[in-house]
Amino acid sequence: MVQEFSLQAWHEFYTVLATATAALLGLLFVAMSVRADQIGTKPVLRKRALISVQGMATILVLSLVALIPGMNGPIFGAAIFAIVLFNASGYVMATGKVVRQVGGQSVGPWIRTIANGISAVFAMSSAISLWMNRGGGLYLLAPSLLIILALWCIAAWHLIVPPEALALGEHEKHEHREASKARSHRAVSSRR
Repeated sequence: MVQEFSLQAWHEFYTVLATATAALLGLLFVAMSVRADQIGTKPVLRKRALISVQGMATILVLSLVALIPGMNGPIFGAAIFAIVLFNASGYVMATGKVVRQVGGQSVGPWIRTIANGISAVFAMSSAISLWMNRGGGLYLLAPSLLIILALWCIAAWHLIVPPEALALGEHEKHEHREASKARSHRAVSSRR
């Protein structure tokens, strides 16, 4: 059997991916517990927590399913299809709520949504390829999983350090600089 359809040939990849994702998911739970008071009171952070946990869990579940002894391509393709549909529907709903709650249309959610869509296309192509036993097979799934991993690391970071807080911090720095300039200007004017 060729490598693009042999889960056995990809065993190490899925073992490393499952291990890394489980570790990141554990760290995410620790970070969420440290900020539990803020996550519990802010709907935007609750949605980000949901998005982050869902994404990491998706990668972990796909990796673990791939590692089931005797798993074959068509069955794994069906699992990919079901998991990606579940993940995509939850992501779209949660992201829409976050965008509405944060207000405005920043470019970040759109970039993440497009990247998530590209990842879903790769995953669905892989599922179809595995069902038909032709095409790129598991080689199509690898970029999808890596894109999802990167997206969910960004989502987890935005849960811990919300971009809105950074924007407010920049606004406060700007106000502080302007106040300092005004004080300096008044000090120079009073000396004259």
